[in-house]
Amino acid sequence: MFKDYHYLARCAFELKNILLGETIVSAFTQDKNRMFLHIPLSGQSLCHLEISIDSRMPFLLLRKEFHRARKNTFNLFESSLPAKVEDVRIAIDDRVIKFSTNLGDFFVLVRGGGSNIIYLSAEGIISGFKKIKDEESLQVALINMEFINSAEDILFNSRIDFTSHSTVKKIAPYISKKLFFEVNRRSGEIDLATHYKQCVDEIMNSQISVALDNESSVAFRPVSFGSEPLNNANNFSSFSNAISHYIAIVFKYERFTTLRKLVLSAVEKELGRLSSKLNNLTTRVKKGCRDNEYYKKANLLLVNLKSVIPNSDLVELDDILTGDRIRIVLDRKLNVQENANKYFEKAKDEKKNYAASAKLLEQTKIKYETYINFRNKILETVSIDELKYIKDQLNIKDPVNKAKVDTERINCHKFLLDGKYTVVVGRDSKSNDMLTVKLAKQNDYWFHARGMPGSHVVLRVDNPKEAVPKSVLNATASIAAFYSKAKTAKLVPVAYTLRKFVRKNKAMNTGQVLLSKEKVLLVKPEIPKIAEFIEE
Repeated sequence: MFKDYHYLARCAFELKNILLGETIVSAFTQDKNRMFLHIPLSGQSLCHLEISIDSRMPFLLLRKEFHRARKNTFNLFESSLPAKVEDVRIAIDDRVIKFSTNLGDFFVLVRGGGSNIIYLSAEGIISGFKKIKDEESLQVALINMEFINSAEDILFNSRIDFTSHSTVKKIAPYISKKLFFEVNRRSGEIDLATHYKQCVDEIMNSQISVALDNESSVAFRPVSFGSEPLNNANNFSSFSNAISHYIAIVFKYERFTTLRKLVLSAVEKELGRLSSKLNNLTTRVKKGCRDNEYYKKANLLLVNLKSVIPNSDLVELDDILTGDRIRIVLDRKLNVQENANKYFEKAKDEKKNYAASAKLLEQTKIKYETYINFRNKILETVSIDELKYIKDQLNIKDPVNKAKVDTERINCHKFLLDGKYTVVVGRDSKSNDMLTVKLAKQNDYWFHARGMPGSHVVLRVDNPKEAVPKSVLNATASIAAFYSKAKTAKLVPVAYTLRKFVRKNKAMNTGQVLLSKEKVLLVKPEIPKIAEFIEE
């Protein structure tokens, strides 16, 4: 896979051949997981190196033409740029790529949720794209880390036991599971260590195939890997081109799966509704039409007008034609004539309703079959256009996600606590209302400095089952105190509760709310150290 050690090694060495001696003019970001290095090349003044440290899709991609956004971009490492690239290398046994410049070194750490971009200046000053938890330990580790210059320097250990991946990981943690299985797939006359060398050589030098694999994932591997070639694969000699194509396919596939899930869910929901409706209508029609029964009761009442006791709830009369004893329920508020008229109306309504139910049953059967056919098409289709057509035909609406209310319309500050928890701060009465009423979810935490004017502060909770650390609650309370009229006090009482216990009615002024089940934290008004400002 593209983020495994040996693929990153190929990426590093290809970038070295292109960027050596070139100048990094600037560094900037447009979102929390990507950084761009502007590195103009000959004839390609808009060339940028895009570095993603998203835990799901980390990559380094050289874009020949990239235009920086006009808004919401932030410059990074300004005091260390421009700088000339002197070397690009990868750690000897770790997913760390080092860009050496004449002023300092950039390190790209690919470590899942701990991925980061670190700059270490020639003077030994360390700074990170994301917050660094232990700067001193990281600095020592990076300084002492060994790096290799070329593919020929990659370690090969002939003592590696390829009988199990867990055994391999203990000796060579940089060998991925996919590489392990590929080596074992080739077992034969040659020993596995030799197969391992061959596999690494193919990763480093052969063409890379990129294709949708079994409609469940996107494959990224050398053309020689796997028992069979990939269907409809595109092959690339350039690692950067392969990554670019891979990202495009993943994006398209994610759009496809998201759309299919939306359309299939809507169809399944409608099938459930139609199935229940079919059962009810079938039962109704099977019972038959009861208009004759109601007509009979109405006529019996007319024939026996004088014999029926007034204000009765029930009467039993003999059917002249059959001799059967007929029980007739009466409305004691009505006289006998009026009760007879009521049964005549019921007979007419029953006849109409039965005819309508029978007709609706046939229509529902047709509609049910139509939705069954749509479901089969959805399960069989591999085309986004076909899914869009079905979506339009069935008038399926895109889901409205309350959590994705456009925060650009809300005048707010935004912080990231401990690299995980998002805190949103209203900046005026109107934004406080929008934040509390429209943006916050029921299980988010809501904070406000107690008994004084201040911002509404919301701590987003993505997983309600996961307990929020006390340190995060205290940090959020400190932010709420900081954005209040008591920000100059030494300690401030801050009330907090779940959003579902915060109420607002129409009679309240803008920014006013009522809360229940609140607790109070006594905190220092400040922006805590674990808070990272991420958006304004």
